[in-house]
Amino acid sequence: TDAAQNTGTASQVLTIGTKDAGGVITGGGGPGGGGGPGVGADPRYRPDAEIRQVKGVFVGQGSYDVSDQRVTSKLKGHAKSVTFEVRLTNRGDSADRMAVTGTGRNAQFNVTYFAGGVNVTRSVLDGTYRTDALKSDESATLTVKVTKHRGARPGSTRTFRIHVVSAHADNKDDTVAAVVRAARG
Repeated sequence: TDAAQNTGTASQVLTIGTKDAGGVITGGGGPGGGGGPGVGADPRYRPDAEIRQVKGVFVGQGSYDVSDQRVTSKLKGHAKSVTFEVRLTNRGDSADRMAVTGTGRNAQFNVTYFAGGVNVTRSVLDGTYRTDALKSDESATLTVKVTKHRGARPGSTRTFRIHVVSAHADNKDDTVAAVVRAARG
């Protein structure tokens, strides 16, 4: 009730944005984004994985087809292991963590995954490994060491796939692969 004894309710609407010719509010920016009128578009999440044999050239930047993102190494003679590096880059517009899963060992080859020198194999294999939050265009490196078992025969081959997924958008992912072959020396 006001001084004139009027009773009722009042409401107020705050619009952040502008109205287009059709009266639809655009350009908003509420917390959490969203896609509707008056609310900013979802941030773009885009993990990008690249792979190389250590000291080699990375392949796969900006490619999201695993056939374009694979490196092959032959373990000849007394060579017992080969090491790969996987560079995980946030190509999105917002900070993002990436979930990483990888192929495990078999009877011919063992695999160990490292992040910053720390063995993260168990987490990578069970799908619980996450990078730290990466800003746009920031990268993290995963090291993949494959060791040939004594019983591996020439011709034995194993493909180790490393799959990375945005922690915010599970439909945004990338996969790279390291193919290892035991060969005669």
